[in-house]
Amino acid sequence: MRSIIMKLLEGLSKNEMKRIEYFLQNKYFNTDKAVERLFLYFKKYIKKHHFKTGLDDALRLKMYNYILPNGAVGAPLDDKQKAYLTAKIALLTDAVKQFLMVEALRENETYQHILLHKKLLEKKQFYTLEKSIRKQKRTLDQQSEKGSDYYFEAMQAEQVILDFLYQQGKILKQDNLPELAFNFDTYYLIQQLEYHLTTLSLMSASANTKPYDSERFNMVLGLAHLPQYAAHPLIKSYQLAIDMIQHNNGEAYRDLLDLIAVNKMMIPRNNLIDFYILAASFCARRTKEGKEEYYRHSFEIFKIMAREDLLVNNNFIQVSFLKNIISAACRVGEFEWAKNMLEKYQVFTRAEVREQTFHFNSAVIEFHQKNYKQVIHHCIRVHSINPTYDVNCRMIELKACYELDREYSEATLQRFDTAIQAVRLHKRLSTQDKKAWGNFLYAAKGLYKIKHDINKTDATRLGEKIEGFASVNDKKWLLEKMGEI
Repeated sequence: MRSIIMKLLEGLSKNEMKRIEYFLQNKYFNTDKAVERLFLYFKKYIKKHHFKTGLDDALRLKMYNYILPNGAVGAPLDDKQKAYLTAKIALLTDAVKQFLMVEALRENETYQHILLHKKLLEKKQFYTLEKSIRKQKRTLDQQSEKGSDYYFEAMQAEQVILDFLYQQGKILKQDNLPELAFNFDTYYLIQQLEYHLTTLSLMSASANTKPYDSERFNMVLGLAHLPQYAAHPLIKSYQLAIDMIQHNNGEAYRDLLDLIAVNKMMIPRNNLIDFYILAASFCARRTKEGKEEYYRHSFEIFKIMAREDLLVNNNFIQVSFLKNIISAACRVGEFEWAKNMLEKYQVFTRAEVREQTFHFNSAVIEFHQKNYKQVIHHCIRVHSINPTYDVNCRMIELKACYELDREYSEATLQRFDTAIQAVRLHKRLSTQDKKAWGNFLYAAKGLYKIKHDINKTDATRLGEKIEGFASVNDKKWLLEKMGEI
């Protein structure tokens, strides 16, 4: 079994490994030379093959002799030596955790203020405290983005001011309770709206039947209707997004896009990304209902995100998100834009699936340009990216086979049957996706049989079924193939 220290160190970057070495050399954080040498051993051998098996007796002996070179011993280690090594490993583990906490604190100025102000208040360093708080509040006043992080910091600042007034004996003459309450309520309300929106998103995207307490959220909404909160752009955006998802509300969808476009300077970047993605997901649901105009809506959303530099977050883009971008562009014939997006953004996907991601999305672009042999060429180079990609790759390859087959092929029909079974048994597909893909496969298989005249399937009846599906993927393609028969 692999130890905690191995997992911790393997998760660090090269730069972090350098910094933790300096960290351990600092006597404020570590005075144990054996712990420092133990880290150097891990740093030297962490990528070596023998670490994959965990800390066995042979490895423990090597580590012991490395950290105590003047007292090298032979195998096996006795109980006292084992206990010594175990204690040093525990100290190193604690040191790495402390290093990560220091790193987190360096990256988060809000928590620096919280801890510093608390300590200054405790030490009664009121002059320094007042100067620091004034500087913090000036910085807050200059911020245009006002999200949950802003109100959390503002709330903490007001709390320190209240404690300061109390310690100074000024609380009866002067207080900041209205400011503290406003920042607390706004922070709390934004967080509650975010949690509820996440709940609705999970419920709509999966077969999750876990019961959620919606009654307590209805009580929270009462706060959102108060005048001082109702006009807040972020709070209003959350409410519209919730209405859009919960009630499949097209008007809320349009109002949301209008609102965030006007208030994009006030809404934090991560919130803008989330709202645009939710709006694109709403469009995807509408296209599955047969409302093809939402393909264009999706594309326009992704164009906005590209223009506003919102497609990449922390130098990373999810492969499923990139797939949606490329698909939306192809649906409306924007092939050059799709190629440019793929070339520009594939470098931000996970390295281990980057090449496969490129081949899948290239297959999508080739398919919409009717280059079906090139579709097969790319699809056979996609092995396993994630469940959504894998299902989509199977479907686009099936459609390419449908288009290429001039004569009936038993192998193609077997591909349909295999795909139907795979979708039915897929454990990670949502109920909605299973239904949409299941309906597509049923119709596509029937069309293939009619096309090659191998049974007595009624084309008129199949066409009526396609038109009547409440949820089906690629309805436009199915109707096109129906029209060609």
